Amino acid sequence: MNRAPVANAGLAEEDVASGSVVTLDGSFSSDPDGDRLDYTWVDFSDPQVGLSDTAAQKPVFTAPTLAIGDQDTELYFILKVDDGAASDQFQKLIRVNAPPNTLPVADAGRDQLEVYPATTVTLNGSGSSDANGHALTYSWTAPNGIVLDTSDPLHPTFRTPVVAAGAADVVLTFSLTVNDGFDDSAPDTVAIVVKPARLPKVTAIDPPSGVTNGGTMVTITGTDLGTANAVAIGGLPATDVSVINDTTVTAKTPKNVAGSAGVVVTTAGGTSDADTRFIYIKGTQAIVFTSTPPVGESVGASYTPTATGGDSISPVTFGASGPCSLSGGTVDFIAEGDCVVTADQAGDDNYEAAPQVQQVFRVFPPNRKPIADAGPIGST
Repeated sequence: MNRAPVANAGLAEEDVASGSVVTLDGSFSSDPDGDRLDYTWVDFSDPQVGLSDTAAQKPVFTAPTLAIGDQDTELYFILKVDDGAASDQFQKLIRVNAPPNTLPVADAGRDQLEVYPATTVTLNGSGSSDANGHALTYSWTAPNGIVLDTSDPLHPTFRTPVVAAGAADVVLTFSLTVNDGFDDSAPDTVAIVVKPARLPKVTAIDPPSGVTNGGTMVTITGTDLGTANAVAIGGLPATDVSVINDTTVTAKTPKNVAGSAGVVVTTAGGTSDADTRFIYIKGTQAIVFTSTPPVGESVGASYTPTATGGDSISPVTFGASGPCSLSGGTVDFIAEGDCVVTADQAGDDNYEAAPQVQQVFRVFPPNRKPIADAGPIGST
């Protein structure tokens, strides 16, 4: 009597790598009577992988290629062995594993061991890498009190805090973690050492001159100006002081007398010398008559001139010459001829004297009353 064969394809479940060449092995099958066996493999996978020979004892196939992060794929096969009189089946599961992710590597850049207060520092995460070639995202962590601009995540920037002259160095530690879309890297840190503020130095002021009544907006340039908290020109405080960067400060000049004035900037590092000078110059003035000179006036008439002047503390004053005289602000016409009315304004500490302006007009002879003459008595 024939005894049935036993189908055996090894382990019922087996894990293989993505994209690998896999051999199904039916050689573990046996027949108790020693009969020759026929092999039949059936692929129940969806989709099927394509066996090299479904009647072979050891057919081969190529496992599907999976990407990192894909779900594992399960392939199902049935091996049937037949000795010509009886048969047996064996079910086998091949699990195709997606490739494992290699963790990305964060690189926060080199330590910067000598930076100064109120300067802009750029961090550098461009050395970070991913062995699988995935795109990276960057996550920076800054110390308390530091505002990090991450609009460029590879090269974020921040402004260093004020460290007063004579104080100890301040060490700022930043941490970078990168992610490849699957996993975070281990964090990497970078140290930024902020040195105490240095003595500021002023090298130029633009414009180099302005009016004595102040208000000239100036740009002061030099070195180590980033912590500026005061500007003085000629010993007087400037207004609207604004720090642009470590080398530039803007301010409005105070009122001062004409002449050369030293420019001094005070920072956390101290006070600059006054070698750079700002020249105060007197402002100019102009007089404009607001009254219209008379036309066709004759001896005996009068005229009251008016005018506006500049901003000095001195008033506009008038004078008269020729056939006219000035008294109490009124010009009297006393004779025939060309009358000249002048207007002047003196200067002061802030303004030059205004150029004199004139009005010139003609004074005519006085009108004579007509004399009636009826002729001799009795004439016709």
